[in-house]
Amino acid sequence: MDAMPAAIPIKYNCLENLTAEEIIEIFSNAVVFQDKFSSVAPVRPTAGQIFLFDLGADKSQWETRKKQLRCDEYRWVTKGVYTLKSNNFDFNIKKRSNWIDIESSEQDKGDPRFRRWEYWGFGSNFCIHYTGDQSIFKPFRHRSSKHCWTPYIRSAPKVGNHGVHSPLKVDGCTAVQNGTKSEGT
Repeated sequence: MDAMPAAIPIKYNCLENLTAEEIIEIFSNAVVFQDKFSSVAPVRPTAGQIFLFDLGADKSQWETRKKQLRCDEYRWVTKGVYTLKSNNFDFNIKKRSNWIDIESSEQDKGDPRFRRWEYWGFGSNFCIHYTGDQSIFKPFRHRSSKHCWTPYIRSAPKVGNHGVHSPLKVDGCTAVQNGTKSEGT
C-alpha cells in the first residue's frame, strides 16, 4: 500500500496561545505555506506545532473536512468556540478550544495541560495549534465500554485505512499495532 503523506507543521516551538494578530498573519501569508498544506490530519502531534489546511472550494463540505482534520489520535474535550477580536483587523475568525481527555479526569472535563486550538474564518484556511505537554496523554478504553478494555483512539478514515505510523489503532475491540491484529481483553 502507498503511504499517505504525513501532515507537515508550518511552524514549530510556538508554545503560547496565538493572538488574533498572529493567526491573521498566518492566514494572510498562507500562500507562503502552500507547500506544507496537508490533506490528512496530523498523527499524535507535539506541543508547539501549527498545521495549516485548505478546506477546499465547496463550503458545504467544510464542517465535514474540519471533523476529519481533528482526528489526530488524541481524545479531546471541547471547551468552547469564540470569535477573535482585534483592534487592527475586521475579520470574523473563530477559535475552538480543546483540552486533552485523560483517564483520571471526569468525563467532559479534560485537562488544560495539553490543548488543541483550531482557527477558521479567513477564506478556506483552517489552522490547528497544539500547546502544553502532550506526554500527559495515555490511551485508555472508551468511557462507555463495558466489555472491551482495548484503548480507544480516534483516527481519520484515511489514516486508519493506510496504516500511517500509528502506534495503536482500534477496530471495535480488535487492536491493530504495527499491522498485526490482536484481540482486546
